[in-house]
Amino acid sequence: MVNNNDKSLILNKIKQQSWANTIYREMVKNITPYVERHKTEPEWILSRYLMNRVPEALNSGKTYTSDNWAFRGYFGVVGLDGEVVSALYIGEGKKISYKGYSVKVTDSNGSASLSLSGKNYLVSCNQTTVIGLPVVGAKSVSIISLD
Repeated sequence: MVNNNDKSLILNKIKQQSWANTIYREMVKNITPYVERHKTEPEWILSRYLMNRVPEALNSGKTYTSDNWAFRGYFGVVGLDGEVVSALYIGEGKKISYKGYSVKVTDSNGSASLSLSGKNYLVSCNQTTVIGLPVVGAKSVSIISLD
């Protein structure tokens, strides 16, 4: 982020330094399709913003919580299809949960994910992992190893 005090300094750097100009042109190239689409579909970018939430933290030992989510670690992803959870991923951390779905790992150096597709759940992990599901009255649960 650039504040008003630094704006002229940054603009001069873009004009005078080739590396800064290259970065600026690449940023403009990457964002232009979104700007153009926003002109005709202003709600589209907002719907994409809500699709994926990426919690990151400086203190991996602290649990961050809100009304319907919790996160403890450095990096995690909550994938959403509208308001429906489609995936949870914990990179470096211990726990990520959202609306009753959760992934908890025993070793914060590993990773684990939960992907949801209809009534199917795919778990990928490299350590002992506990999966939480907001399912009431399940008739059966099957765990199948894809190895």
